[in-house]
Amino acid sequence: MRQPFSIALVLISAICAQAAEPEKLIEVGHGELMAQRNVQKLLSGAVCLAVSKDDVDLLRKLRATGWDPKQVIEQPRVDVYKWPVLHAAVYKKSPRTVEWLLTECGLKRDSKGKSNEFAIRWALVGELDADKRKIIDLLKRPSDGGLGGLVDCLVAEIGDLKPKAGQRIIVNTWATPDPKLVFERLRKRNKTIEAIKDDEDPKALLEMGDVEVVSISITKTGDRDYDWSIDRTSGPLSGGRFGGSAKGQYGYWILETLNMADY
Repeated sequence: MRQPFSIALVLISAICAQAAEPEKLIEVGHGELMAQRNVQKLLSGAVCLAVSKDDVDLLRKLRATGWDPKQVIEQPRVDVYKWPVLHAAVYKKSPRTVEWLLTECGLKRDSKGKSNEFAIRWALVGELDADKRKIIDLLKRPSDGGLGGLVDCLVAEIGDLKPKAGQRIIVNTWATPDPKLVFERLRKRNKTIEAIKDDEDPKALLEMGDVEVVSISITKTGDRDYDWSIDRTSGPLSGGRFGGSAKGQYGYWILETLNMADY
């Protein structure tokens, strides 16, 4: 009779042990151990200097000391605070560092930064010089995924749509090239949202109360250029809108947020 309880106790213990996994410790010399997060903070200034100077030899030494290139830079006194090091290297125009991070450290070229941007985004700011062109050659991809790739970037930009207690979230994707595709991609991330019905008026839905309407617009403006906007409202004087442009470049969709408004 006690066996089921014993099995459950073992399972609970295993889950708790996994959740309470000890923090990784790094040996910093003479047998002294230091938490990984503290090592990251301690070495972040040297990492920033090495990235700025495109000094891969120094970065290799820092990595051997315990610095993990897959974690963000935590150095409040520099302009790359809490950036992935790949993004910092692109921003600082350090092509040798970018190549080292991709080849030796296994970083992904299409990983996102703290503002949800691709690293290549920082190589496209200002005039293209020799270093930027080398970085673009290292980071470029064969395809941006077409409209589906653009929609995925916009879904990431929208983030999680979490309804308040007793509230429904209705999504209107009529003003997009493929309303069904846009809704399905958004639904993968936000399981509770509902699609607006063909005979429903967004304004009438808001008058019913306990509803937030999210309207998404995507308009083609060129060969690989689009304008986009996202409007969220739950009633009069309650909501906001933001939007901008999107351009397909080097196998990515590069989003620019050009306007934001609360009301």
